[in-house]
Amino acid sequence: MLIQALKEARLQEQGLRGLTFQNEVLEGAEAEKLDFEQVRFVGCRLLNCDFSKAAFYDTVFEGCDLSGSRFEDSYWKNSRLSGCKAEGGRFAGAVFLGSRWEDCRLSWANFSESRWEKSRLKDCVLQESFLSRLQMKKMGLEGCDLSGAELYGTSLAGLDLRSCGVQGIRVSENCAELRGAKMDMFQAAEMARLLGIEIL
Repeated sequence: MLIQALKEARLQEQGLRGLTFQNEVLEGAEAEKLDFEQVRFVGCRLLNCDFSKAAFYDTVFEGCDLSGSRFEDSYWKNSRLSGCKAEGGRFAGAVFLGSRWEDCRLSWANFSESRWEKSRLKDCVLQESFLSRLQMKKMGLEGCDLSGAELYGTSLAGLDLRSCGVQGIRVSENCAELRGAKMDMFQAAEMARLLGIEIL
């Protein structure tokens, strides 16, 4: 069971490796600073758990509910989330390298000051999420809903946003975050309104 594996890992100051957990339900579990390597979580509900400063290597979350859980300052390498829910999740200061998130519900999640490199978000809902001061390098966004997201201090230069929803995004007054981003004509018209430009 997951709860027992976490307890043993904390006692022995060792991480979890090569394990699969399916349909586990945990609430308020403490897993901070633990390493997870080649671990699979399938259909698990991990609610309001503390994974802050944990590290995830080649780890997969499939169809999991991570709502309200803490992942501040966590580290993700070559890991994948698919069909997961992490609404209200806290990922501030996290690092994502070579990671892929698909079909995830991430509304109201906090990713402020996180770093993304060679990673991809596809078909994810990020409505009203906090994406301020992100560092992104070789990052891909496809089919994501960024409606109402807060993007202060995050450069979108080089990102192709044409398949994404950007209605009501929040940026600085001069819209510097949008410079160099690729948008279609309808998105550009939406962004022009942020600058007070009326397109006739």
